[in-house]
Amino acid sequence: MNRLLAALCLAALPLCAHAQEAKPAAKGQPAAAKEMLGVGSPAPAVRFAKFYKGEAVVALDPQQTYVVECWATWCGPCVRAFPHLTQIAKDTAGKATVIGVDVWEQKPAEEVQAFVDKQGERMGYRVAGDADGAIADGWLKAAGKNGIPCAFVVVKGKIAWIGHPGELSGEMVLALADGKDIKPAQEAERKANDAEKFQGYLQSAHAGDASSMHSVGYLYATGELGVAKDAAKAYCWFRLGSLFSKDEKFQKVETGWSDALAKKLTPEQLQAAQAQVETLRQAILKETANDAEKTAK
Repeated sequence: MNRLLAALCLAALPLCAHAQEAKPAAKGQPAAAKEMLGVGSPAPAVRFAKFYKGEAVVALDPQQTYVVECWATWCGPCVRAFPHLTQIAKDTAGKATVIGVDVWEQKPAEEVQAFVDKQGERMGYRVAGDADGAIADGWLKAAGKNGIPCAFVVVKGKIAWIGHPGELSGEMVLALADGKDIKPAQEAERKANDAEKFQGYLQSAHAGDASSMHSVGYLYATGELGVAKDAAKAYCWFRLGSLFSKDEKFQKVETGWSDALAKKLTPEQLQAAQAQVETLRQAILKETANDAEKTAK
């Protein structure tokens, strides 16, 4: 059960992974040790195959600030980050340049161009294609990153920040450009993102999605993403997950969780939680029936 639970929890992580295989050293020669790219490192050279949108950048101006963000057409989280990056570009207009670089791409350039064109205002910043892995190897791999989306903030020729673009804001970029401490802003951004993730799970759970019910129950049970621990609420959502799922193994996992949590509740708390399960069940059934009716029309 633990393995299945771990798989269910990991399925919700917002990261598209791209495995990187190390190139073996020539026979009889030791692999050359390379310094890891990190905050404070000089920004590597850039080389782009073409620009799909916006004015081309040949080299990074050592006196300017840049956000170099790596993405791909096949990466769902990357696509969902487009509007957020557009907002960063708006918030830093005239003070920083945002460049989205298509890496690890599986489509030919003409299809990527069509993809970018279709995004319209969702990609309100410069968009380029990686040239022979210059960004994938020289930036991502050099920084030990094997997943996208991943953004680099460059200030006056040096790496000032590396991370998921969802954890970055225009305010943080400007603070970095001014040499200020961004920890408070970064913590606030993380909390906002955590709250948004939780609300997304909760919304999907109320729409009848059993896996989201599991996620909500798990978060109430563990207190992750800043959610206040609540055994009664966790019990409710695990119980609902078992009722709405059609997968027998999943049902057993949810039942196991709800049974364990029931033991932590007083008889009065358990009775109230069971009543809440029925109330929520009826509400979700009504909501899903209304949605089905609207779809039919």
